[in-house]
Amino acid sequence: MLCCYLEERFGVTECMVQPSARNPAAIRAYEKAGFSRIDLPADVLAAEWGPADYPDSVYLVRCVPRTS
Repeated sequence: MLCCYLEERFGVTECMVQPSARNPAAIRAYEKAGFSRIDLPADVLAAEWGPADYPDSVYLVRCVPRTS
């Protein structure tokens, strides 16, 4: 719901989360919600998305479906 709201209100086209790899339940929940893992080297991810929240961050992204 948040991703769709952000698209409607602000034109956001994708949402990204960075759960810790030590939280596999969160990763599974995000994947069930439509997020996909981005498997790129940490330095490439940091350059594109900014620094990781945790040393073992897992990057997941979800494209927001256009509502209009």
